[in-house]
Amino acid sequence: MERAAHATAEPPDVPAGFSDEDGKVSVADLGDKTVEGIRAHGMRTTLLYAKVVLNKTIQVTRIHEVWIAPDLKLIVRVIDGDPDGIETVWGLEKVSLSPDSALFQPPAGYELQHSKADRFTDHDFDYLDSWFSK
Repeated sequence: MERAAHATAEPPDVPAGFSDEDGKVSVADLGDKTVEGIRAHGMRTTLLYAKVVLNKTIQVTRIHEVWIAPDLKLIVRVIDGDPDGIETVWGLEKVSLSPDSALFQPPAGYELQHSKADRFTDHDFDYLDSWFSK
């Protein structure tokens, strides 16, 4: 379960090529803002490096920005910017902090059945944990 929490609540690894060996790396705290109606805290990692284009050296910047909702312990948005000016954004949409309670009701005609196998075993949790392993 700890791995599942890590996969959804901690910033993803910085993309390949974001190291001090690749250029100058800096990290900035972006503070809090609202993302999809959720209070989130952002961090931006920036890589500045030199690139030779047509015998000219130019400075190139890449960004990796992560927004996490601390109350939900959930990553809500990640933004990656590349040297060509293309931004890739992924995250959650249409998040509701008070979903319709009907979503949590069993379907009509559902009957609860009990058996000795109703208890979870360590094997069940190990199997579930393997879903979140990289």
